[in-house]
Amino acid sequence: GEAIVKFECPQSYYVNNNDKLHVPHLHYFISNNNNSGWNPTLYTQRIICHQDKKQLQQLIKTQCAVIINALPYAEYIKNRIPNSVPLPYTIATQHQVSKKQLIDYIQDMLVHYPKIHNKVKQGKLDILNVPIVVYCYKSTCNASMLLIEELIEMGFKDIREYPGGIVDWIKK
Repeated sequence: GEAIVKFECPQSYYVNNNDKLHVPHLHYFISNNNNSGWNPTLYTQRIICHQDKKQLQQLIKTQCAVIINALPYAEYIKNRIPNSVPLPYTIATQHQVSKKQLIDYIQDMLVHYPKIHNKVKQGKLDILNVPIVVYCYKSTCNASMLLIEELIEMGFKDIREYPGGIVDWIKK
């Protein structure tokens, strides 16, 4: 069968102060074949939350997330969301840089986000736990999801997507 689950975006979370940050996810069980009980396997589905334009505007205003443009540099130069930084998805998906180089790049880009930069610098926030929002050109573009997958594989935990991309952003 199928199920539709509706919920607010789950947040990344710590189990306790000494634990690592966990990516947003959903746990679930599936019933057995005759619907008389539950299959004992616990399933987990990672969730990438979407930000709408209003939420993204608030994040830009408060500088509470690094905004990343996943498109090629030429597209970033043509048009971009204010205060976003370029990170073309192909750099990560084609492994053109190492994990360390990518982390160093994001750390260098934190100068554009003073609140986050100070927390990382003071050791209050791990670089892999920095809130990130990734976008591309429009809702049918998959560059942002490709980059998100790579960032998660590299250990980043608090990643969201602005699926409307540049097209939605420039709409009045």
